[in-house]
Amino acid sequence: MPVELPDLEKRYYTTGEVAKLFGVTRSTIRYWENRFDILRTHKFGNGERRFTADQVRLVQKIHALVKEKSYTIQGAVNEINDHKSWYREKDKVLERLKKLRSELADLKLQL
Repeated sequence: MPVELPDLEKRYYTTGEVAKLFGVTRSTIRYWENRFDILRTHKFGNGERRFTADQVRLVQKIHALVKEKSYTIQGAVNEINDHKSWYREKDKVLERLKKLRSELADLKLQL
């Protein structure tokens, strides 16, 4: 069953927060960060990793491929690398649809 993300409103998320969202360990998140070149976190002076909302959505894709669809790590790396532009376009469309849904709900309340 796919992991549904809450609204990602914060600017940065810690490794622990991301791990908790997906029910995995922090070391799993760090391992994925090392294996997936596209997943690059912001590292602060104290060595702390922080994920943006876009990176959390990428972790969601990785989680779906590895944990739900049983891809190997290399298979998931290949899948994401082969379809980067498709995933980006899909994310943009989903964001537009969510915004439209919100605007329609607001309009409905006004009626």
